[in-house]
Amino acid sequence: MAAYDFGGAGLNLTGGDHPEQVQGIHVSADYFALFGAPLAAGRTFTAEEDSPNGGHVVVLNYGLWKTRFGGNPNIVGSTIQLDGQPYLVVGVIGRGFVTETPADLWIPYQFDLNSLDMAHFFTVAARLKPGISVTQANAQLRLAADQYRRAYGSDALPPEDGFSVISLQESMIGD
Repeated sequence: MAAYDFGGAGLNLTGGDHPEQVQGIHVSADYFALFGAPLAAGRTFTAEEDSPNGGHVVVLNYGLWKTRFGGNPNIVGSTIQLDGQPYLVVGVIGRGFVTETPADLWIPYQFDLNSLDMAHFFTVAARLKPGISVTQANAQLRLAADQYRRAYGSDALPPEDGFSVISLQESMIGD
């Protein structure tokens, strides 16, 4: 299971010859494994890096690595500047990985599970366990939505809203 967003207004990548606005997407640590992202260099995020105060780390898209950094084989372990903050490059995703929203780089979500801040909007993708149907998963998610409403109130999750499972194909393509 992994969480991800669709990026915001972009990040400013500075240093080198010229500043450049790049598209960054927040992802949880299991994102790359869930979607089968190949690695060109380095690694993806650890659970510790995806925890609150896990540090500034980044994984680069293959295209950005080639165009901005000339495919430098020593990019892993170096630091780049994003919005004026240093980020350690831990990996480069392989050329064949394409995402629904094009991304130049990925940074860890670093959710604080103890926070009461409800202003998080993200998508979750998961693989169902063998033998579990979409109907069974949705029944469990209805219960989870009810528990969430009891814990946080109907302002946080109105009765007409909830959690549900649909196939990735249905989500992206439809009928």
